Amino acid sequence: MMDIKDMPAGPEIDDLVCRIMEEKPVNIKTFAQLEQEDGGNYGCWSITSPSGWWKINIDWGDIRKEGRQYEIPDWKSAYEFSDDIAAAWEVVEQMKNKELYMRLFQDGSYGCFFTEPPQVTVWAETAPLAICRAALMAINKQKAMENFVGCLPAGGLARKQLPHPI
Repeated sequence: MMDIKDMPAGPEIDDLVCRIMEEKPVNIKTFAQLEQEDGGNYGCWSITSPSGWWKINIDWGDIRKEGRQYEIPDWKSAYEFSDDIAAAWEVVEQMKNKELYMRLFQDGSYGCFFTEPPQVTVWAETAPLAICRAALMAINKQKAMENFVGCLPAGGLARKQLPHPI
């Protein structure tokens, strides 16, 4: 996987950002259930998660032509967070709900940073991409900090007493 600070706008980063909004749902319907619900129409379907952040697109026509066993595709982000400022602003709001406050600025390119831990600064060609990169890096850094604290002994780290010089 590419380093987050270098990821271009597009579906890969959008799917990662969507995980900040909501955990990826598990597929709950089988091919047979979907085929039965479709009633033999075999059109194009779009299934959206209850929260609306995730979707699955199904084109029955392509499946019928290929004559292969069908597997339900994986969930994809329903929004283009890295290209659409309105969608990216939803990420800003979600970060705020997690008490992570970001600042966005423009100086030829766009910068986005967090002043409180986890301290992260990123640059991008567009504001939505800067927001996405910063949010992903902040969440990753926050999880790493939580994992580190979880590994500490109950009393924290004790300073080693050094002998007093003679």
